[in-house]
Amino acid sequence: MPRKPPAGPKPVVDLDRAIDFYEKLDPDVKARVRREIMKRAARDEVDRHAREVREEKAKRLLSQGRIPPEDQYEPFSDQIIGFLKDTVSVLSRALPMDAYQPGDENRRDLFQKDLRNALEPLEWLLKTYFRYEVKGIENIPRKGRAMIVSNHGFLPIDGWFLYYEILRTMGRWPRGLTDWRLYRLPWIRQFFMDMGMVQGSHENGDALLQDEELIFIMPGGARETWKSSRYRYRLIWKDRLGFIRLALRNRCPIIPSANVGTDDTYHLFFNGYTTAYNLFRTRKALFPISLPVGMGILPFPVKMTQYVGEPIHLPYPPEAESDPAILEECQDLVKARVYDLIDCGLHERAAG
Repeated sequence: MPRKPPAGPKPVVDLDRAIDFYEKLDPDVKARVRREIMKRAARDEVDRHAREVREEKAKRLLSQGRIPPEDQYEPFSDQIIGFLKDTVSVLSRALPMDAYQPGDENRRDLFQKDLRNALEPLEWLLKTYFRYEVKGIENIPRKGRAMIVSNHGFLPIDGWFLYYEILRTMGRWPRGLTDWRLYRLPWIRQFFMDMGMVQGSHENGDALLQDEELIFIMPGGARETWKSSRYRYRLIWKDRLGFIRLALRNRCPIIPSANVGTDDTYHLFFNGYTTAYNLFRTRKALFPISLPVGMGILPFPVKMTQYVGEPIHLPYPPEAESDPAILEECQDLVKARVYDLIDCGLHERAAG
């Protein structure tokens, strides 16, 4: 085989010219450049340390007459180094915490796996607080497009817990479709984008399913989140037919799910968005009017149990998405299955 020509000398960098170019940049672009330099420097330092640890381990094994194995479970020490690497990478992006640009809510490439990994200890701590468990996770497919549909509590942290359980069990990370209001809230929107969530639109849902992703939807949205505690475990899905259209259009199974415990984390007075609608006379109210009461600012330490049902395969062709009667029939079917899971969970909790 012909040899590759030797690499030429590295180009000489004109430092003064580079500095002049940097000084002419827009202040926001300068800030982004500084953040990227900090992030790369931190990542390089952690990579260097991890490489030194691996090389030292390989030398030790070779000195003992042993060949370092290539395919084996990652040692705990290496896991710690990997965790620290992800944490440093996340912290290097933390200032400023909100790097949102218009249109980011529709970008599917902003998912930050290092943030997901760095937050796993926090997820374990919160899951322990709520004694979270999942029943029926085997109903979630290991590959291929699918849609999980669940109820929405005031503290929808149960969805976040379920994501991690699916990751550990199935090796998949669901992509959430979320309410447009989240992307009007600085910092909060950055967290949701970094965790792989996008705004709930037909275009985003179609794109994710065409990529054979597993998506997660709470059709009740903000209205169901801020419902009065008088209506706990009530599905407020009126006119919410978009997820049915999405499933029909993409020939996608719907996996019903329900969390029992999520509506008991706080006691809510008033239907938050209904009250806001009546007061401001607009369906686009950003903030609800409600009064959540817990243990001070902390939620009540209720037990959360996630129930996952068998997949529902809607018996209609994609063209049925334009038929209102079929849409309502399919929504009633899914709603009934979610209610069955809620009733099962409430009975199990009452029985002790």
